[in-house]
Amino acid sequence: MDFAKDWIIENFGVSALILIGLIVLAWFLGSWITKIKKDVENKPCDAHQKMLEEQSRKLDQDSVLLHKIEGQLSTLTHLEASIQRMTDTIQLMTASYSGPSPLTQSHSPISLTEKGKEIAEELDLDSVLNANWDKIVKIITTETNPYDIQMRFISDLILKPDSYIDVDSMDRIKTNAFANGIPLIDYMRMLGVMARDKYFSIHGIDVSEVDRNDPNVKAESSN
Repeated sequence: MDFAKDWIIENFGVSALILIGLIVLAWFLGSWITKIKKDVENKPCDAHQKMLEEQSRKLDQDSVLLHKIEGQLSTLTHLEASIQRMTDTIQLMTASYSGPSPLTQSHSPISLTEKGKEIAEELDLDSVLNANWDKIVKIITTETNPYDIQMRFISDLILKPDSYIDVDSMDRIKTNAFANGIPLIDYMRMLGVMARDKYFSIHGIDVSEVDRNDPNVKAESSN
């Protein structure tokens, strides 16, 4: 080390030695500063660390909340399905009611009485069915049993007539029902029977098939 120092002084002078010393010192300082900078960048400050910890805590809370919401949605989905099953049962019970009506015969398969045929012709209900058929036919979804098809037409038209029949036709039907003193439900049952007949005709189903699938008729036959 002394030899190198003496050689530099002898050949280049003291100033050169000082310059080289400064260069070496600068290199060491640069290396030290670079190391400190990397350490600082890799190790966040307290404020930064607290922010990261807070964000992590919020993410954990959001994850827990998301699981709760998923659980609630699953519960609501099952509840909605149960409500829909209850609604379907009520609709079928309503449609199955076979109280006396001047427009439809209660025996299976349900059909129009002479009074029903007269009013159906008077209101031109065949045209009403044709005009609204695109909506009415959507009543049938998964039903394949002729009895179920019959009951679905009747129940939906009784409970939700405005969903399937245009406003003008409904007004004429309501006016006629009021004038004849006949409940509107009897008119909608009549339309349900007519919709059944139209659907059966399109799909080649014999109306007698209703009796073969009617649980009430089967029960009577077994007795």
